[in-house]
Amino acid sequence: MQIVPIKGVASKDSKFLQKLVEAASQSNFISAFENEVIEAIINHKWRTYVRKKFDRHMYLYVVLVIAITIDAVTFKRYIYTIEETSLVKVLGFLPMVVVIGLWLFFTEHGYSQFRNAESSKDYFMDLWNVVDLCSLVSIFLTYLTRILEMQLGRITFFEEGHATEDLFWSTLLLSFAVVATYLNILYFLQGVQKKSGQLVRVILGIFSDMHVFIGIALTCLVGFSVGFYVLFEDKKQFQNENIMSSIFTSYTLMLSEFDFSEEYLTKSTDTIAVCILFFSFTFGINIVMLNLLIAIMGDTFDRIQENSQAEFMFARAQIVLEYEGNLSEEEKNNKEVRHCEERSDELRLRYFATARSEATSIN
Repeated sequence: MQIVPIKGVASKDSKFLQKLVEAASQSNFISAFENEVIEAIINHKWRTYVRKKFDRHMYLYVVLVIAITIDAVTFKRYIYTIEETSLVKVLGFLPMVVVIGLWLFFTEHGYSQFRNAESSKDYFMDLWNVVDLCSLVSIFLTYLTRILEMQLGRITFFEEGHATEDLFWSTLLLSFAVVATYLNILYFLQGVQKKSGQLVRVILGIFSDMHVFIGIALTCLVGFSVGFYVLFEDKKQFQNENIMSSIFTSYTLMLSEFDFSEEYLTKSTDTIAVCILFFSFTFGINIVMLNLLIAIMGDTFDRIQENSQAEFMFARAQIVLEYEGNLSEEEKNNKEVRHCEERSDELRLRYFATARSEATSIN
């Protein structure tokens, strides 16, 4: 029996954890992270290299979320309804300034992460990188568009009643930026504590297992939508004036938010065809597919709950690798960090010695 050398396995330059995460991702063998030694390595790296910086980033990101929320809710009110020289009007720009400043900070962090990735493909294959990129890009486009709309020939910009007209595109982009920014909070929740981390992993697991179901459901939904559109074409009172309206109406029908009255039968092209489509839709999608969705979600929840500790440690290991890759040379050469590394090797050796002694006594 060979003993694997563990000297430096928990150090900042060790590739052990990185290779383990890559192997687990490729084989979907997350339960490997329930091992006590691996948990000890991850927790050591978390406390030594990551936790302080992670907490700082999390608090700054909460400030970013609050600032962009305040900006989204109050910007037009302060800019358009108050005198141009008012101090309150100036304060109306403050959330935007805070958002732009924090955007620069997180953009620098995201660029460092992209630069340290082994390949661009690996970077974009990570869901959280994509969400973070969407958030940063949408924020950039929002405020760039807002500044252009405020400056390029807007003679009536400060006149009351022109807010929606003058800031149409930036408002549209801001709606997506706010959603992407809020979704990115889940990244921090998966690492900050065990309960929130496990819940986030359950949500991600459900979405991962649902991709085939979503494809089938969308296919059926679009098919029935086109069928209803053909039967109720040009009947604007039924919200079927175009394909998109028909899809939205069918979606509400799937959620049982639909008043299918007698008028639908009398105004359609063919009453029998409407009945066939309606009963087929409600049975096939509302009853069969939605219950199948519940079963899939329940199965995924049970599977992840069985390996909840491993799922949490896997998520934390990914965060550790991200922040380790962004360590500066000054942080790597920190005396406190070197002391923790030496201490970690001592702890690892003690653990293996104890485990080997117990195994020998049992045999």
